[in-house]
Order: sequence, then C-alpha cells, then structure tokens
Amino acid sequence: MEVFYNSTRHLIKQKLCMMENSLKRILKSSIESHSHFIEFNVSLNIRKLYNEKNMRHLN
Repeated sequence: MEVFYNSTRHLIKQKLCMMENSLKRILKSSIESHSHFIEFNVSLNIRKLYNEKNMRHLN
C-alpha cells in the first residue's frame, strides 16, 4: 500500500509540475502578445498624432 501511495503521489506531483510549466508558458506568451499589441497601438497613435500635427501645419 505504501509503495502505491508513494508512486501515486509522485505521479500527481509530476503532473502538477507539468501543468504549472504549461500554465507559465501560456501566461508568458499571452503577456508577450499583449505587450506587442500595446506597442503596436502606441506606435499607431503616435503616427496618427504626428500626421494630424503635420496636416494642421500645412493649413
């Protein structure tokens, strides 16, 4: 019984570790893609403001 308990415990611990690593990877990629999206939006907004300023200057 003890052997079964220890091996089951080991398997559960191993599975939890794998799940944790998987979640970390998912979270990391999600954060990276979100930050790229924010960078993209900021650069678009800066470009838009820059163009608006130039257009006003021409008028």
